[in-house]
Amino acid sequence: MNLPEGDWSPIKADASTRAYFKGSYQGKEALLADFGDDEVGRNRFLHVARLFESHGLRVPKIYFVPDTASYLVIEWISGSRLSALKWSKGFEAELLGTV
Repeated sequence: MNLPEGDWSPIKADASTRAYFKGSYQGKEALLADFGDDEVGRNRFLHVARLFESHGLRVPKIYFVPDTASYLVIEWISGSRLSALKWSKGFEAELLGTV
C-alpha cells in the first residue's frame, strides 16, 4: 500500500478487516483507515460521515480521499469511547456542538 508522506504507525484494529495507522497529515494528527478491497465500505463511510455532518452532527474531518487508493485520511480523535460515556443533556449538547 502506498501511504501518503509522513510517519504512519500501525495501530490495533477492531474485529474488521481494515488496517489503521496513526500519523500526521499536513501538520495535523490523523488516522489512516485502509479499507482494503472493501470499496463499498469506504464509500459508505464517506456517505454517512457527510450525511451526519450535513445534519449538524460532529464527525471526524475527512482530510484526504485518494482517487485510486483504498484508504482515507481522517481527523484523529482522542478521548473516551462514546459507548463508555453516560448519556445526559450536557453530553448531548457537547456531542451536537450546541454548548
